This record gives sequence, structure tokens and C-alpha cells, in this order.
Amino acid sequence: MSLEANKKVVVDFFGAISARDARRLSELMHANFQWWIIGTLPFSGTKDGAAFKGAVQMLWDVIEGPVALHVDQLTAEDDRVALIAHGKMVTKTGMRYDNTYNLLLTVKDGKIIGGREYFDTQLVAKAFGF
Repeated sequence: MSLEANKKVVVDFFGAISARDARRLSELMHANFQWWIIGTLPFSGTKDGAAFKGAVQMLWDVIEGPVALHVDQLTAEDDRVALIAHGKMVTKTGMRYDNTYNLLLTVKDGKIIGGREYFDTQLVAKAFGF
């Protein structure tokens, strides 16, 4: 795939998360999907597709209203796409959840096969009640 096609897959992937579209999210995940999340949170470490979708569902359950994820920078090389993004959200308890994300994703056959995700873990712990 071209670099632009890989970037589109990544943008579509985060669009599915923002839209709370579990079906589309699954369609964009490779069968051998692996995701690594920084920190010591309950969903930190390397996870398979089912565990990743569980973490996304947890986000959907905690956030009131739109899951507003905004792509700030996007760079691609070979099969990798680097993404810097930010969120502007409010939890169901009324807490602001405005996190910043830095991700490195790998695309294979038009789907996300892997990702490494970095964000403010203390903010996540507070927003998710850990």
C-alpha cells in the first residue's frame, strides 16, 4: 500500500473510535492485531484485538457525549504511521478528559496490525477511576 493509503487506514481507525463504531473498528483490525499501551493501568502492556476492543469500550462507557479525538500530526514511512493526537472529552462524572496521544501504528493488508500508544496515564487513572 502507498503511504497515503496507510495514513487513511489510521485516520479511519481513529474515526471509528470517535464514532463509537465497533463494526468498523473490527473491520480495520488485522487478524493478528497486537497493541501495546504504556504504563501500569489494567489495560497496559501488549494486548490482542479482543482486549484492545475492551479498552475502547471502556472509553466509550466513561465518556459522556462525543469521543472527540483530533489528529494533530501524521507521518508515514514504509508500513508505519506515526500519529500525534489530542482528545477533548468529558466523563459521565463531569471531569474534563483532555489527553494527548502519541502512537506508532503498523499497517498490513489495509488493516492495523500493531500499535504502540503513549498518553498521560495519571489522567486516565483519574478519569477511569483506577
